Amino acid sequence: MAKALSEIAAIKKALGDNKFAVGAYYKAATFVANLAAPIAEVDLENTKGIGEKISRSIKELLSTGKIQFIVDNQRYLQADQKVEELQRVEGIGEKTALVIYHKLGISTLEQLKKAVADGSISAAFKDKTVEKIKRGIEYLETTKGRIRLDEGMALAFKIYQYMKPFVKRIEFCGSLRRSKETVGDVDFAIVAQNGVDALRKFEQMPIVTKIIDSGDKKSSVWVNGVRVDCYVFTDDLFESGIMHLTGSDEHNKRLREIAISKGWILSQYGIYNRGSDNKRTGDRLDDGTETGIYKLLGLEWIPPEHREGNIEIVKYALGNLVPLLQSSDIESDYHVHSTWSDGTNSVRENVEFAIANGFKRIAICDHSQSLKIAKGLSVERLQEKIAEIKQLRKEFPNIKILIGTEVDIKGDGSLDYPDEVLQQLDIVVAAIHTNTKKDVTEIYQTAIRSGKVHVIAHITGRMINERPGLEMNVEEVLKTCAQYNVAIELNCQPNRLDANDAILKRCKALGVKISLGSDAHEKNQIKYVKSFGLWISKRAWLTKDDLLDKD
Repeated sequence: MAKALSEIAAIKKALGDNKFAVGAYYKAATFVANLAAPIAEVDLENTKGIGEKISRSIKELLSTGKIQFIVDNQRYLQADQKVEELQRVEGIGEKTALVIYHKLGISTLEQLKKAVADGSISAAFKDKTVEKIKRGIEYLETTKGRIRLDEGMALAFKIYQYMKPFVKRIEFCGSLRRSKETVGDVDFAIVAQNGVDALRKFEQMPIVTKIIDSGDKKSSVWVNGVRVDCYVFTDDLFESGIMHLTGSDEHNKRLREIAISKGWILSQYGIYNRGSDNKRTGDRLDDGTETGIYKLLGLEWIPPEHREGNIEIVKYALGNLVPLLQSSDIESDYHVHSTWSDGTNSVRENVEFAIANGFKRIAICDHSQSLKIAKGLSVERLQEKIAEIKQLRKEFPNIKILIGTEVDIKGDGSLDYPDEVLQQLDIVVAAIHTNTKKDVTEIYQTAIRSGKVHVIAHITGRMINERPGLEMNVEEVLKTCAQYNVAIELNCQPNRLDANDAILKRCKALGVKISLGSDAHEKNQIKYVKSFGLWISKRAWLTKDDLLDKD
């Protein structure tokens, strides 16, 4: 019931309904999630916060098992898959992107630029917002805009190494801590003996290209087109500070609404009673920790990957145990290349590395014969590889070495090896590398229906910040996967991260298993499964039960 009310709120938000209507459904979802008695026993007409429309929705679900409004508007729950590119623009968050998509039918940056240029965007926004979007587009084109998660991590590590001698504590926040696949800027918080001196040291980093703002509590700089903000906190404000800086705008807004409902004020300074002048009054109420703040608000500690202002307020109600994927749950890498094709390490070297890093299964999936540029294997060479793996299995009995292929899907949906060859393999990972200029929905569906495919690799084919994905009806492809028990890969290469968290959530809803694959072309990349793979899986709310298990 709480999930259904949250979905209504999400749909209303996507449709541009007023914030009070959206907020009412979110609050009702929170109320229902915390009920001690069954919802059917509640006197809805006399319950504060449950209005006539919400009451009608609850009764409809209780009596029919569904809410027609949700059924009729499913596409709006999946719209986040279509507005990712728009959110690369500084100043365009999820809400604005959804308005652009639903009111103007715009889902790409090129379409947005055209709408700004010809003035048609004014049909959806006032002049001030249009100007903000225009500046955001200019920023994206004159700088690197949103950088990939791995690029943000690399930059954060450089800053950490430089700042470590000058601080007592340091933590990176914002979208980087939430493990978003792209990062607009890099935020971090510090505690230092002398905060002002630490900020000046930050501004003197050799990688700084320009100082934007130099203050006593915050400093902002440009580093090769990426904005980096450094905030200084005292020890007692550090965790409330990083909590404030980590959550999305919508997440923080929801937390503030809870605090307001209890007569409190929540900010980076913690939780205080609200005075008659709407300012903080009295002593601080929380214990200075993230866990303590969430608990006081009636919530379990929420992992950073889930602080997006969606369903986490309902899911993490105090007392709820939310299953969460852990690094120890990840035991398999189902997509590794070797020197048989375009990898730089032998099968043996990959296997030894996987064992050393705690893996129990590894699938050696070199390219198939048609992909000549990647040294794709002929049928004869594939047989030689199979023989080698069978020998290595005797030497390494503590790990399951799967004989696999990354087989090309041809333009007609057929596969690049004959059936009698594919039948010799433990795992067939199928991918589209050619025929990428047309709609590939039917191509994928034909391959899936063949009964020879176990996994669809990097489904959209996008390269983050480099090229858009393939044209297709993702929903129809996923439904076909569900029907034929074919898994979708989370390709853990940081320039792919494909499928993204939105598609992975849909896979989970449809019962489609997720195959974690590093797509490693050198052995150290196998680690990507337990880093980028883990982080994106968490953002998609995946658990161990959602992962492919080829035992």
